[in-house]
This record gives sequence, C-alpha cells and structure tokens, in this order.
Amino acid sequence: MVVNVGLYEGFKMGGLGIDISILQFADDTILVCNSNINNLWTIKSILRCFELVSSLRVNFQKISLVGINIQEQVLVAAANFISCKVDSILFFYPGVLVGANPRRCATWQCVIDAVTKRLANWKIKHIFFVGRLTLINFVLNSVPIYMLSLYKAPKKVISKLLSLEKSFLWGNNSGDRGIVWVSWEEICKPKKEGGLGVKNLFLFNKALLCKWKWRRVQEPNSLRVEVLNSKYGTELDIQSSITDSAWWQDLGSLSRDVGTLGDGFESNISKIIGDGSRTRFWTDCWCGPICLNPRFPRLFLLADDRYAMISDYGVWDDNEWCWKVTWRRDLLEREEIVARSLYELISSTPYRRGAEDQWKWSLDVSGTFVVKTAYLEALETSYVERGEEFLDHSDLVNLLQRCCKTLASKGVLFHLESP
Repeated sequence: MVVNVGLYEGFKMGGLGIDISILQFADDTILVCNSNINNLWTIKSILRCFELVSSLRVNFQKISLVGINIQEQVLVAAANFISCKVDSILFFYPGVLVGANPRRCATWQCVIDAVTKRLANWKIKHIFFVGRLTLINFVLNSVPIYMLSLYKAPKKVISKLLSLEKSFLWGNNSGDRGIVWVSWEEICKPKKEGGLGVKNLFLFNKALLCKWKWRRVQEPNSLRVEVLNSKYGTELDIQSSITDSAWWQDLGSLSRDVGTLGDGFESNISKIIGDGSRTRFWTDCWCGPICLNPRFPRLFLLADDRYAMISDYGVWDDNEWCWKVTWRRDLLEREEIVARSLYELISSTPYRRGAEDQWKWSLDVSGTFVVKTAYLEALETSYVERGEEFLDHSDLVNLLQRCCKTLASKGVLFHLESP
C-alpha cells in the first residue's frame, strides 16, 4: 500500500525496471529500498504501527540494516534512526549465505559441516551395508539438495562430499576405509541397470540447475523470472558474459556442455501454441530455440507492435489459421523476400483452437521438466559416451554376496537370494 501511494520507493532491477520492495519467506522478511530519508520514515512508521495495533513490541535486536554501495557513516546513521544494528552483505536467508561467491569452497563449508555432523552421530560398526546405503540415499544426499538447486558446486566440494560418502559406505569397524568392492561409477547406476542407485552429485547438481531454465519459460509472470529476464534478457539459450553475475555465468555454462543437461536441453523443449494469447510473437521463443526478433531484426524494427501476441497477428478462417502480420509501412522488395521466409517458418508450427499456450519437455510423459527424469537420462548418456555397459542383476548379487561373506566372517550372518 505504501508503495502505491508513493511513500516507499523500492529498488528497480534490470532494463525493464522490475520494482522490488519486499521479499518474504516463512517468517523472514527483507525490505528492499533506495537510500533516502522518506523510506526510513516509512519503515519506522510501519514498525510503530505494528506495535500499536498488535500490542506487541518489535525486537530490534533481530533487525539488521544492510547497505550496498553506501557510505558507512550514512548506514550507521540510518541504523541509529531505526534503532537496529548494522550487518554485512554476507547473511543467511533462508539457509543460504547471501552475497557470497558460490564458486568459493568456503561458501559450501556449511553444507560439508552439516554432512560431517550427520556422520558423527552414526556408528559404522553398528550399521550393515544395506543400512549405510539407505542412509546415503535418503539422508546424506538430501542435505545439500537446497544449495545444489541454487548454485553450481565447485569440483572440490563435490569431491569432498563424495569422499565422505565413500568413507561411510566402505568403512570398517575401526573407522578406517575398508575394501572397495566396486567402482563408484557402478554404485551410481540405477538399480534396474545393476547399480545401487546412489546419486551422482555432479550430474544431479546440473539437473537441479536446469530447473531454472524450465522456470524461465514455464513461469514468465513469477517475480524471480521477471527479475532474471529484466536483467539478462528473455532468450531461451542463455548467453552469459564476463560482466554478468557468477550465478548467471554458471547457469549459462550448462548450455555449453554436451548432453541432456547441456546443449540438448533447448532442443528437448517446444512451445505448443493454442490460441496464441499468452505468447509474444517477436520476443518469446515459440518457433525454435531462438526468438524471432534476432532472426529477423529488420522486420522486427518494421513491426507495428513489437510486443504483440501471436493472436494479434492472425485470424481463424473456419478451422484454418491465417497469418496477417502488420507493418508500420509497406515493405520493400528485399524486405518482402525476408518476410516470405518468416511466413514459411511460422507456418510450419501447428496451432490448437480454443486451447492455451504451453511448454512441453519431450523426455517425460507428463510434458513437464522432471529433475529425476533429466538426471537419469544424463546418467545413461554419460555411460554410453564412455562406451560402458551396465552390469546385469546377477553381477550385483554376486557383489553383495561377497560383502555378506566378509561380514559373516566377523560374526554377522544374513541370507541373500538371487531375484
């Protein structure tokens, strides 16, 4: 309300000027604003009104003021005015160290410490091999998921997490690493392919990050996507530069990789056009992985409405869609040739009358991007590229039987039957 009446001025992001004034998650709130006295008075007034209405007192010890590119004396004066403390840009919200460089191993130390703390409470000598495997799949691999879904983990961090998992899986009663019965690549294979289903954290990290690519096309009206598009553009194929943030560069590096989670991601998604009322003709990626405006820059400049929807550029004649793209002036002969190429391209896309526009991911039967499906597809592709073959189930049973014999020699007995 205070934003609408002009009493509070948020921060505008990117070229489109997306206004950010408040971010909330559970019971955590971040107020974002420019540094001016009016915003400080508004914040102080809101906090005071809350106390009067609720008969509760605000704990100012839990409120922190963080400044970016603001002089220290100005920041201290503002904190004294609101009666709160000054904090640095490095703070946790929620559970993520905001402002830290995700490429530094120190940023991931909290994840490594959390996994190490879990392992400290588990006694290897009291847990069988199957129990260790279950704990790795459902506990250890779940700890770093939140961070892995946001940032691309450095190789040293992945190696450290794998080292902790391997030591726990192959550990002996004395606490040291025991005999390694099979390579970790075989352990990471799906169970139906002869493996034990332990996640390959490197590929799983990529699959989680690809979810951001899917959100950009599936949730164009969400705040996070609006901010990304305003700052970096709406192109489906992410092209990052050295001036972009480290997070965006890491996300763009996925497109330079080969495979399902790399350059194959864009080729596996397509826009299914319905009535065309939710897809912009020039600036949305609906006719291939690239928008029409960079393909036909001259025609884009001549369009009468550069942000028109597909439904604005045609009409239904019975059950047939007829294109009628309008221009600011009559096209020249050389422009007519380019326009014919445009019509040939857009005429090859099917349309559905009375249906909504939607995106489809071809690798899952649901048509939506699923992290599990993407991960398994990338995992299978990685083995095929190395020319390896999957173990059959009999080989896995033989492996487990060897483990059983070792445990039986130490007084642990149980029976394993072949499927």
